[in-house]
Amino acid sequence: MNNQEKKKQNYNSEIDIDIGDHEIIIKKRYEFYYTLNDILIAVWFIIGSTFFFWEGTKEAGTWLFLIGSLELLIRPFIRISRNIHLQRISTNGSDSSANDWKISEMMEETQQKVNSLEREIRNLKNNNK
Repeated sequence: MNNQEKKKQNYNSEIDIDIGDHEIIIKKRYEFYYTLNDILIAVWFIIGSTFFFWEGTKEAGTWLFLIGSLELLIRPFIRISRNIHLQRISTNGSDSSANDWKISEMMEETQQKVNSLEREIRNLKNNNK
């Protein structure tokens, strides 16, 4: 799949950084955290709602609602930490301009070696004549 096809496929993703397999692994890991957090929120609110049916457990239900509300606050922090994680990998691991420069330098060195070998071959041919 070429880059253009990948971009079409990922047009609705929040962050599209071309860093290879790392992005997929990170997105899956944080997707797990989102899901786990959502399940816990639902559990706190369901149990809290159930506790409100009886007078003796209303106070515990209120505390569970508070825990569920605080858990809602965790969601944006999960998203922020994922974005920071992706940004760090993007700037540290695959700075395209730095990689382009390294590749360009390697290609230039390789071309110089090829030119040097071609000169040596020509000299050997001339000496054999």
